[in-house]
Amino acid sequence: MNPRNKFWWFAGVSIGITVVFISLLAIFFWRQLFPEEKALLFGLFKNHFAYIFIALFLVMTGIVFVLDAMFHNYIIPISKLAEEVAVIHSVNSSHRIQMAGSRDIARLIRIINEWADSFESLRRNVSQKIHAAKSEAEEEKNLLASFMSELPEAVLICNADGKILFYNKRAREFLETKGSASSTEDPDGRFVGLGRSVFSVIDEHLILYALDDIAEKLDRQEVNVAAYFVLVGKEGRLLRVEAVPILQKADARQVGGFILILYDITDRIETERQVDFLLQSLVRRFRASLASIRSAIEAILAYPRMEEGQLDNFRKIIHKETLVLGDALDTTASEYDSYVKTHWPLVHLRVGDLFATIQRKAREKLDVVLKVKDPDAPCWLKVDSYAMVLSILYLLKRLKEETGRRKFECRFDLKSAVCQCRYRLERRSRLH
Repeated sequence: MNPRNKFWWFAGVSIGITVVFISLLAIFFWRQLFPEEKALLFGLFKNHFAYIFIALFLVMTGIVFVLDAMFHNYIIPISKLAEEVAVIHSVNSSHRIQMAGSRDIARLIRIINEWADSFESLRRNVSQKIHAAKSEAEEEKNLLASFMSELPEAVLICNADGKILFYNKRAREFLETKGSASSTEDPDGRFVGLGRSVFSVIDEHLILYALDDIAEKLDRQEVNVAAYFVLVGKEGRLLRVEAVPILQKADARQVGGFILILYDITDRIETERQVDFLLQSLVRRFRASLASIRSAIEAILAYPRMEEGQLDNFRKIIHKETLVLGDALDTTASEYDSYVKTHWPLVHLRVGDLFATIQRKAREKLDVVLKVKDPDAPCWLKVDSYAMVLSILYLLKRLKEETGRRKFECRFDLKSAVCQCRYRLERRSRLH
């Protein structure tokens, strides 16, 4: 019902009840009067009816005006006030109440507007903080994703139920396979994705074993609580998996998730196998050559008066076998170096680029002028550039201290796959 109609219905009913009550009192009072008193009152009412009617009319008019003032100054503002507050709270926090009313209503409106100002300011600050936190979290997330995508290891982050929360590109390369009708092991393939179960790409028993191992280490309060296992990944590659728990803040022994870090150890296993085969081959060649050398020496010792021709043959045998041993050592060392050197974090650099950096550093840090003569053929190095630059700068520093000169020349020679670097004082004798 409209508030206006509701108010006037309430006022009418109240006035009607009041009139009925006054009428009942008048009737009761009239019945208690004596006949001569009734005649007196009836005469007064008859003789002064106009005045009495005007007085009653004025009283009723005053009551109507009072009710109307109450309606416009209290009832209507309060009804509109509720609507305005609802607009501020749910629709537009910048909206402010502008309406007329009594002094109390105006004071209430002023308080509500002040509250709305504080509410809007607080809401704006909270929104700014939320936006800043989201931006920072998104930036950190992008940074983490960028960092994780460039890692040589595969990384999977899962919750306690095994649902994948994050993974990098390497994880898909190591684990994801396409389905094949001819494949009895994975006819539908294995797929890595957010929200998917990690048990679909890694055997569940392996992960449960790792989690049980982690739980036991947590109970024993060990420092290193990681667990390790090996699995076969895509294309039969061997993967070493390190499982690291994500512990909850409330309970340091409660696992809230886990991180799987996968290392491809196929090349390392193959390298170790090749190195082992290389050593076994070297041992066999050494045994054969040493047996020949031993037999020749024993024959020489057993027959000291051996003819010169036979003695010379035994000497040739010993010389030949020593050459064979030397060749075997050189070959083994070269092959071993080719197997092992790939594990050292070196980079390919052109000699000219490397020494351009050295020239600039020597001029800035040592006040030394270094002239570099480019080699005749293109020369590339596989080096740790930082260590190489520091080493040559130290060499130039010592040359400067020992000779007192500030100008040096440098040239390169490429011999037997070895880059030789020679320094000399400018227009002076050569220093090696």
